[in-house]
Amino acid sequence: MSEKKTINMGMVFDKFYCHKCGQQYMNNPITRTVRPGDPDYRKESRTVKGHLIGDVEVTEYNFKCPDCGNEIDYDSQCNLQQIQTLLGKNVLTDQEIAAHKPWVGTPKNKYDVLAKVLTFVGAAAVILAVVLLFVLSNS
Repeated sequence: MSEKKTINMGMVFDKFYCHKCGQQYMNNPITRTVRPGDPDYRKESRTVKGHLIGDVEVTEYNFKCPDCGNEIDYDSQCNLQQIQTLLGKNVLTDQEIAAHKPWVGTPKNKYDVLAKVLTFVGAAAVILAVVLLFVLSNS
């Protein structure tokens, strides 16, 4: 049986807090076995010389609070983290979440923003290099 583990980079390098009690979340592994015939078997399976190999044990991570037992996935917690940052507190009421829910868009944390900035800077550097080469070749 082969194994496949997936964890978001933000889960490793950032701290997330429970919106119900304020404690820091722990990473909670969720393991399931994918067998031939399952709908997502082809996506999760490994191949050797073009042939799919046996069962696959897939491990994905979500957050679990050690105090209250609240479980939440990464994308939902990123949305709640935006509200926590905006209000300046970790514990949120249902009314606060509902009031700010329309404001929250796609999950963004500092790592997502950093990736977009680096992509923009890289594209700008390529454009600048092409312009410089054009100018230098014409002089």
